Amino acid sequence: LFIRNLVRPFTVKQLKDLLSRTGVIVDNGFWTDRIKSMCFVCYETKEQAELSRNSLHGVKWPIGNRKKLCAEFSTESEMEKVINESAEVTLKKVIVDQVAKDR
Repeated sequence: LFIRNLVRPFTVKQLKDLLSRTGVIVDNGFWTDRIKSMCFVCYETKEQAELSRNSLHGVKWPIGNRKKLCAEFSTESEMEKVINESAEVTLKKVIVDQVAKDR
């Protein structure tokens, strides 16, 4: 499941607690971007993912968020691709920052 329109303040624990209400998150089946605006979650079963999607899509969370959550079905390969791209961008930023610092 891919969820976007997350708006802080919230903790990763609060988000995982919310996502765990509708199913069991598999090991290494959760990822959120650095600014916590989107996340991926993998459940043990397709039915759990469907229940979670139906429960969260269009909901305003956390309290005070003016945006509605957008929960869409995704795949593990899409999740891995985004994680790898994010790690690559972060690594490039670290390298650029280090080069600038060394000058």
